[in-house]
Amino acid sequence: MEKIMDLHVHTNCSDGSLSPKEVIDLAVKNGVTVISITDHDTIDAYSDELFDYAESRNLILIPGIEISTKYNKCGIHVLGYNFDLYNQELNQRLKELKEHSIENIKLYIKQLEEDFNIILPSNEIEELLNKVGNIGRPQLALILVKYNYCKTVREAFDKY
Repeated sequence: MEKIMDLHVHTNCSDGSLSPKEVIDLAVKNGVTVISITDHDTIDAYSDELFDYAESRNLILIPGIEISTKYNKCGIHVLGYNFDLYNQELNQRLKELKEHSIENIKLYIKQLEEDFNIILPSNEIEELLNKVGNIGRPQLALILVKYNYCKTVREAFDKY
């Protein structure tokens, strides 16, 4: 039997739109037999229940992550696979990255207010944090589009 793999999948735990189970269902529907969820800077999608669900759907689920970093002011995304999801050092570092990301977004929001007089409803940010657990510039760009400050996410990045 031919195996079809997708080793770079995002869920709504980072910048995807589907839940981890919905990602598995879509993969199975499309004949994919092996996936790795590589959300940005988080492994929140993974649980024992998710591995059981994947197995029940005859899908191989490989632990993965996409770590964001910079080198010489250039953004780099590093993909990692098949690691220990319960590694304490990894989980501590991911917690720190999440806290740093949230602080960065607060600075972006403050700059949008001060430089462009854009006031975003605080409940939007809180809802995203509660729903996703993390927020980055793509999610902030989506909020700018939602409130008609921009027509597209690309425009939000280019303009602000």
